[in-house]
Amino acid sequence: MFTDCESQPVSSIEEKIKIMGFYGAIPWHLILTDLDNKTTKLLSDNFCGGSLRHISNETDQVSSLNSILSAKSNFQVENSFQINEEAKTIKLYIPGIESSELQIQQIDQTLHLIYKTHHRTIDLGGSWSKQQCSRANIESGWLNLSFTLV
Repeated sequence: MFTDCESQPVSSIEEKIKIMGFYGAIPWHLILTDLDNKTTKLLSDNFCGGSLRHISNETDQVSSLNSILSAKSNFQVENSFQINEEAKTIKLYIPGIESSELQIQQIDQTLHLIYKTHHRTIDLGGSWSKQQCSRANIESGWLNLSFTLV
């Protein structure tokens, strides 16, 4: 994914990455054009992990990435939304969002995640219909939700 960062403050770029993660639209590689190396390194250190693996500021890195991806390797990107039926847990990769910035509400079988003015819903159906979110924490950019039977 390419994002033009010309004349944008770092806080604005950070917010864009947070919102991409919040909605589950985090790319594997993010190219931030017109950004200096120091800021690119700062963003990379703060946001890479989970499904976002690389942040760069050079468009010519696309060809080297294509060669990495086409090579036969054990490389695997983590899914940014993971459900563990057995443990009754859900993990979402939401880089940069702090627990104090996130509200979680569950109404019946719908889980509501609220970050500033953004709202995301997760429908809990099937075997989750009688589960209640009992614990939530954010660790290394991952929102971990645990559920118990009501």
